[in-house]
Amino acid sequence: MSVRGTYFSALANGDVVPSDRARVFAIVRDVPEWADDLVDRALPHLAPPESLEHARARVEEAADADGVDNALAISWHSTDFETRFRSYLRSSGPREVLATVQSDADERPVWLVSWRSDDRLDHRRIVLDELRQRTQDGPCDDGRHEWRRGSVVGVLVCDICGYSSQSVADWFSQHVRVAYGGDRR
Repeated sequence: MSVRGTYFSALANGDVVPSDRARVFAIVRDVPEWADDLVDRALPHLAPPESLEHARARVEEAADADGVDNALAISWHSTDFETRFRSYLRSSGPREVLATVQSDADERPVWLVSWRSDDRLDHRRIVLDELRQRTQDGPCDDGRHEWRRGSVVGVLVCDICGYSSQSVADWFSQHVRVAYGGDRR
């Protein structure tokens, strides 16, 4: 799997030039018209939820107004951005989009594009990390899944690895047990 990250200005200035074979996905809520030709597709499900982004932005603005150095870092940490965003990525919509990106990356190079040049405090780093972790880890060890109901009746999905109960049972011969009422065991 080949997945890399970059930012819009690097693409626009030619600092980063993905191969013709590569797929370039914008992981932002809205792509401006000037950037339409730089990406193949926008994946807004892999952008931070608006409520989280607004909370982070409000803290950053307040820290800026108070003259605090590195207001972005203050906002990132005080809103628990990384933990909350990782939790969001494990919800059904984003998890399905991650699976699609992972499939694309198995076929060709994939680039994920966001706004910030420094990805240490950017959601792009987290998305890349989640994709790499899914690829390296594969399914959870037997008995380690955290099951919840999937979008298909009778199929459960693990919140950790994203595999379905059907794929785990068929491919890896792992037994799937979930108590009645959806309680996890």
